[in-house]
Amino acid sequence: MGAPRLDPDLVAIVKQPHVELAGRGRAVSAVRTAVGAIERASGPIDVWINNAGIAVFTPFSERTVAEFSRVLDVNVRGTFLCAQAVAPLMAGRRRGSIINIASIYGL
Repeated sequence: MGAPRLDPDLVAIVKQPHVELAGRGRAVSAVRTAVGAIERASGPIDVWINNAGIAVFTPFSERTVAEFSRVLDVNVRGTFLCAQAVAPLMAGRRRGSIINIASIYGL
């Protein structure tokens, strides 16, 4: 009994930088593609854990709008888009859980 084989498309998607999935522009389709690849490779998603997050450690008064936007894109937009992509699948099966994890930075 060997190790399970992973779908090469799933591996390629998971290796993408988190900003690619959580950022603007192609984000919605990128997240939906990732969720579809995960379901094809592993079966129905029963539990989804949003655990991605970034922090910027510059003093608040020196933080740029671009840095702040990047934090929001990953920590908020990414969580929203991922939950939005898996929720209808779970609702259609009438089961599933979405768990959102935040750090002290997010509070």
